[in-house]
Amino acid sequence: MDLAAQISAKGALALALARVGQHVESIEAAIETLRLLRELRRPTSHSTLIGISGVTEVLLRGREAGLSREYDQWRDWERQALGELKRYRRVFPLGGAQYGLWTGVAHWLDGQKSQAIAAWNEALAIAQRLSLRQDESMIAAEMRRRRTDG
Repeated sequence: MDLAAQISAKGALALALARVGQHVESIEAAIETLRLLRELRRPTSHSTLIGISGVTEVLLRGREAGLSREYDQWRDWERQALGELKRYRRVFPLGGAQYGLWTGVAHWLDGQKSQAIAAWNEALAIAQRLSLRQDESMIAAEMRRRRTDG
């Protein structure tokens, strides 16, 4: 299996494991995906977005759930995941919607609510412009969810 396929599969596995509550295994898969991403010189396949976004979601939702307290390097992992999304977006503009979604969540969790809303609005515009309906609905749902928090 090539590197892009491994990244896509391992990142998707990390997210699936997190969603069924297997957090230790999910974090292990996320860390392995980040390691694989470091081997990738530049994004070569649009399919790696699935893996990168999956890992980013695992890490940000994990921080929100308090899992990050058990790992000293959690913030480094988050930074790497968001950096990988940013790098992906430079090669494949359709990654801009996912980058904005998860950057917004990171800002929100850091208490930077206005920056979060700006990131989500920009991501929503990208998703609408590129007809990325799933991304559009994920961003809109995140914005609705956060409106009830504050």
